[in-house]
Amino acid sequence: MPSSTYLFGGQANDRERLTRQFELLREDFLAWFDQALRLAGLATDPERADWNVLDIGCGTGRYVAEIARRYPRATVTGTDLSPAAIAEANAAGLPNARFAVHDAREPVPAELVPAGGFDIAVAWMVLLHLPDKAGALAHLARVVRPGGALLLGNVPDRAVLLDHPAAVRILDVGQRAVEGTGMVGLESGLVPLLAGAGFTDATTVVLRYLAGGATVQGQRWYQACLATFVVGRPLLVDVTKLMDGVEYDRLLDAVLAAPVLDVSGEMRYLVTIARRTTDSPQ
Repeated sequence: MPSSTYLFGGQANDRERLTRQFELLREDFLAWFDQALRLAGLATDPERADWNVLDIGCGTGRYVAEIARRYPRATVTGTDLSPAAIAEANAAGLPNARFAVHDAREPVPAELVPAGGFDIAVAWMVLLHLPDKAGALAHLARVVRPGGALLLGNVPDRAVLLDHPAAVRILDVGQRAVEGTGMVGLESGLVPLLAGAGFTDATTVVLRYLAGGATVQGQRWYQACLATFVVGRPLLVDVTKLMDGVEYDRLLDAVLAAPVLDVSGEMRYLVTIARRTTDSPQ
């Protein structure tokens, strides 16, 4: 049995990766969300937090639930393209959260937008997947009130580093794949896109998390790296055809067989906050 099958029990998929990502990024997400609140001049005290939030591309609503529970007086709206994800999000039954099926490539439906617009909009690991990033930001600008804030989570041009030779080979080919699909370039190109959509006062930071080694957190991030490799196989083998499946599996098994104490690297994420201060594009 290949070690990749053993490690993930034959159930390695994007849902598992996203769950792992959420668990690791949860605290940092909330800290940056509070920074976005401050940028918009909004209360971070739960007793005075009566603002409204849009989380676009919310999936099953994990981050919506975090915000809604932390700030019970706030109103949180989550949208996603997947009806199944929205049904699961609704099942949580949070009294101050609502969900709707919506494609982030399209304008936000008027019936979802509160009077005056949203105070905060969140697009966490969504923008990088959209072909028309400028158009998606323009849609958000139209529904965020002047002075409101935007919180974005993306990935930098190099999102994963591991020093194992087999991992280096996968990552090098993977870099060509993501460049070909337009998923990189936000590290340097996001601020101009935001300005074009009507967002200013942008702050972008690369979050770096050490992977590998002896610490519990390093080993958790190492497992996140491995999950990314498993989920990335279809892109390299089936979609872009940049690597043969047999070669990919051989390289992946070599990485999975390596003792975690002998491997080091990091995972990186790109977090951005910006303020809506100008009229949105028409």
